[in-house]
Amino acid sequence: MDMQIVRNNVAFERLISEANEQTVVEGEVALPGGIRDEAHILHTDARLTIDDTQILTDRIAVNGTVVFQILYTQGDAKPRALEASSAFTHQMPLPGVDTHARLAASGGVLEARSQAVSGRLLLHAALAINARALMHTPLAVVSGVNALPGLESKAVSVTLTRHVGEAASTTMLREEFDLPASAGISETLYARAYPYVRKVLSTNGSVEVGGDLSIDAYHVSALPDKPLTITHHTIPFDVSMAIAATDGEEVNVRVGLKDIAVSSVDAGEGARVLRAEGLIQTAASASREDTVETLADAYTLSGDMVQLTRESVSPVAREVAAQSVQSGKLMFELPDDASPVRSVLAAYINPIVAESSALGDRQRVTGVLHSTVVYLPFGGDAPVSASADTPFEALFQGALPANAWISVDAQEVEAAAITADRVELSYRMCMDADGYELGSASLPTDVSAQAVPVSKGGIVIVYPGQGDTLWDLARKYRVTQDSIQRINPSMKTVQAGKPVLVFQRQKA
Repeated sequence: MDMQIVRNNVAFERLISEANEQTVVEGEVALPGGIRDEAHILHTDARLTIDDTQILTDRIAVNGTVVFQILYTQGDAKPRALEASSAFTHQMPLPGVDTHARLAASGGVLEARSQAVSGRLLLHAALAINARALMHTPLAVVSGVNALPGLESKAVSVTLTRHVGEAASTTMLREEFDLPASAGISETLYARAYPYVRKVLSTNGSVEVGGDLSIDAYHVSALPDKPLTITHHTIPFDVSMAIAATDGEEVNVRVGLKDIAVSSVDAGEGARVLRAEGLIQTAASASREDTVETLADAYTLSGDMVQLTRESVSPVAREVAAQSVQSGKLMFELPDDASPVRSVLAAYINPIVAESSALGDRQRVTGVLHSTVVYLPFGGDAPVSASADTPFEALFQGALPANAWISVDAQEVEAAAITADRVELSYRMCMDADGYELGSASLPTDVSAQAVPVSKGGIVIVYPGQGDTLWDLARKYRVTQDSIQRINPSMKTVQAGKPVLVFQRQKA
């Protein structure tokens, strides 16, 4: 059988492997006050930054830094803060990964704590890390067959997604803010920050990302009953990056905080000026959908039959990078052994995610809010803290793929004492998500001839099975679809169990 096979070269991305693991990062740092004055830890916070990834044999190394922020007192009632960082490398198995793979890694802090021992702080952070490896995969698919008499064929359009470009940028943000004299601020300790993405605009060859860096700055105050105070600030940002993308292509953007630093200086008459510097990381990736015509099926009316060789593939249909914000409130109840609240100073919330699932056009996230309240107790001038766990359920806008990795953080936490043992907390819960959807396709890669036995001609009464189509009947008996319709003029569609006449010529 002489035939000319027409092929198209296509490309798509496939998932090589993925891993989700937990690891622990520990470190220690000397306390400035030495060992004579006992230190009392009020709160320990930690932030994870993934710096880079290295490809090894069937595994990768994730390199990053954990920045610890510890609020404490030592020797007196004055709040103090200490910041320390610990670099780490964590190896994760990714079978099949090689230097041609494109890696995506995300992570978050599950828990952070510290302990004062003999003039040093022992630091501990539990991390969750997700990594996946994707591969650009070329494939020659059959789109048709020429120079073959008596060939009946049908085509189908297949849409494949491929990665076309990526970009990354590190941006330093600087701003000054007036601190009111009424706050009585004498010293600035540290800050927590979170970048909110407000807009993503992609044009030919570039992407613009705009948003706000929200900052909570923590200060020492000279006001009675308020030794610790918090001020809220915002720095807008606009980042433009060159990327190999054209109009209509999907661009996913991720913005993360790499570093935040604050200090304050005396501005006269009791007022101070806050100087803030934030370092953000912006990453973008672009993908393109290509539609290609492929040979869905074929048969001959006589002679050898044609046989299609197919390859089943699971291409990455879509990558998702999303951010969503949900406001919430909770009632914090002090543990039984905690001192009653006289004045609330600060509050922190660490969301611990247990489950996540799509619910309509939203994402349902459940887990536990680990809350810590720093306050002045009745009968004492030194700040103390208490912690409690509260179950939570949140609905974020935008449903995510089932395999999406999510990180949830609570920002801009406000606290108000309701009674001596109850504190109302309001907050903004921020979800960052990273995931993908896999498609499925059976793509023809070759066509060959297959000898078949001689068939007798005549009229055949066929009783179609469930799901049979006109094409299926014509292919089985090697006749045209038109010939079946001509001798069954009243047949509109093929129905299961309803007889169909087929005139089959003798096949040599």
